[in-house]
Amino acid sequence: MIITLPPELTIAQAAEWKEPLLAAVRSGEEVLLDGSAVTRTDVVGVQLLIAAKKSALAAKVPLRFLPGKRSAELDRTAESAGLVVGSDAPEELLWKEAPHA
Repeated sequence: MIITLPPELTIAQAAEWKEPLLAAVRSGEEVLLDGSAVTRTDVVGVQLLIAAKKSALAAKVPLRFLPGKRSAELDRTAESAGLVVGSDAPEELLWKEAPHA
């Protein structure tokens, strides 16, 4: 299942996107994120994706970005929040699995 993330993924959109992401994980199908259109995000938006990744890991459902479909904005926000520091923590796995667009 492919989930296309919106151009803005901030605190204002987090509540709106929480359930669709969790529903995708509950489907049991592999979840592929297309984040190439994300041009504005914040820590809450990135935390939402990390929470979805943690839920997917717990459910043993693959959740990752499509190769080349993660915007540089998502990377910048994750890096500035200290979420990509070189460990294998769940919050980093989402960023290690596919390079940005």
